[in-house]
Amino acid sequence: MTLLRLAIPVMTSRAGLLIMTTVDTVMTGWAGGTELAYLALGLAPFIFLMLVGTGLLTGTVVLVAQAHGAGEAVACGRIWHTALIDAALAGFASMALLWHAEWFLTHFGQSASMAAGGAEVAWMLALGMPAMLGYVATTLFLEGIGRPQVGVAVILIGNLLNVPLNWLLIYGGLGIPAMGAAGAALATSCVRWLMLLAIVGYALFAAKVRACGSTNGTLPDWHLQRRLLRLGIPFAVSQGLETSAFQSLTLLCGWLGATQLAAYQIAINVTGLVYMATVGLATATAIRVGHGIGSGDPNQAIAAAWLGVGVTLGAMLLLAPLVAGGAGWLAALYTSDADVKAVATRCLSLVALIIVADGLQGVLSGALRGAADVWVPMAIHVASFWLVLLPAAWLLGFPARMGLDGLLWGILLGLAVAATLLLWRLSGLRQRRPQRA
Repeated sequence: MTLLRLAIPVMTSRAGLLIMTTVDTVMTGWAGGTELAYLALGLAPFIFLMLVGTGLLTGTVVLVAQAHGAGEAVACGRIWHTALIDAALAGFASMALLWHAEWFLTHFGQSASMAAGGAEVAWMLALGMPAMLGYVATTLFLEGIGRPQVGVAVILIGNLLNVPLNWLLIYGGLGIPAMGAAGAALATSCVRWLMLLAIVGYALFAAKVRACGSTNGTLPDWHLQRRLLRLGIPFAVSQGLETSAFQSLTLLCGWLGATQLAAYQIAINVTGLVYMATVGLATATAIRVGHGIGSGDPNQAIAAAWLGVGVTLGAMLLLAPLVAGGAGWLAALYTSDADVKAVATRCLSLVALIIVADGLQGVLSGALRGAADVWVPMAIHVASFWLVLLPAAWLLGFPARMGLDGLLWGILLGLAVAATLLLWRLSGLRQRRPQRA
């Protein structure tokens, strides 16, 4: 029950982030298949940089959970302040890179018109990157001290605001011209800044959070910074490798045409939405493992790790047939284009298998992260995504002439290899006697 009390709010919070992208995808899809293809291309570099940034911040929840478990409440605030600095640096660096999105898309084989449309989306998303990463850092801090419900409230309000802003900017109105996919991206960036203001305000003014040092002014703590980076860099690399593999497939899919690309965007969005359940369970598992280690009870940490794995696998096995059985309905939710709908329906049948492997590797990563075991999982992700997933997807999709289906089978193969190797790593955790980071 403790796992679920932590997991459900975290799951809801993370799902809310992707629901925002899902709403963008659905509402953009109603504006036409070409606009949906622009959104897919613009999201490719943005999501890569966003997940690298969030990976860099992941050590926040581990260090906060361990400090909180050890009774060092005030230290939690220092960790948050340091994480906010990292979030700002990563956010503005990402903005600078996204200004060159058109060059990037053009050099990866997209047509001039597709690259221009995708780049405009990426530019609008870039405006919200610092806010997005600051929000994530603050959410991780609050989750680590056992207050995950705040992130849920903020993301729910954000989603409510996103819909009317989307409507106004995508389709036009009140003197504002229709902006299509770029309008969806701009609306989301505006909402992300409002979310950052709301959650930071709570962290600074709520009495129970102030007791954890949220308002204690502190100079940059370089020792703490090294600890955060020692945990964050391997996970950022893992996130980057996984995401870049998926986004590389987006670019490869662009070679197949706008219809295939739009269908792929739908399939990946559904995969990501289901994965938010894994993120919630994986984060809750990492927190419980961290608490066990921080309190000096490694047996409790190991038991928490295996409980998280079992619950996540069970949840994915329940969700998989729902996705397969509802493939046609899900595709119709995203688009009215008959061709895109037909391709997406076929893709979602494969997604039902992908979510099981993805959920298992995700929670295994979370369990190991809570034990501060990050370098070997990073190597596993390198091997699984770049030596298995991407080559297999290319071989099946193009030389084997399986097209979009081949790309998805490659994804399934890479995720299955990652899950198998991470399961082997977790099985040896007891012998390694996990310690505080």
